[in-house]
Amino acid sequence: MQQLIFTEAWDRTISSQDRQRLETLFQQTKDTAHHDLSFTIVHIAVNHHNHLLVTVLIHNTSNQTIDLTCETIHLLSNKQFLSKLSITDPRLRLPTNTSMPWTFIFTDVTQPAEIDSSSMEMVTQA
Repeated sequence: MQQLIFTEAWDRTISSQDRQRLETLFQQTKDTAHHDLSFTIVHIAVNHHNHLLVTVLIHNTSNQTIDLTCETIHLLSNKQFLSKLSITDPRLRLPTNTSMPWTFIFTDVTQPAEIDSSSMEMVTQA
């Protein structure tokens, strides 16, 4: 059975409203994954450095722990490559049948405010 988990930092700082929103989205998306690892985009924003912040629910629906620390995340819009991000954070190890929120920061996206977020997706490439 798929379970929603939070890192300690998320658990400590997330507002009750945002937690409820994530729990609702989790319930809506936890059984829709087509692969052992999938990403559901929750929110997209641009920070004061003009970096693109993409908050996602990461779903591990496999029977084994997935370690993302050696992965590269590709950000796509309309199936076109926008950016990539190599993961090094050791907290991105998802136990079997878990989903977890995370925010990825893409620093090299040109004109992030003009991106069509409705067609955005994230995929991994080792």
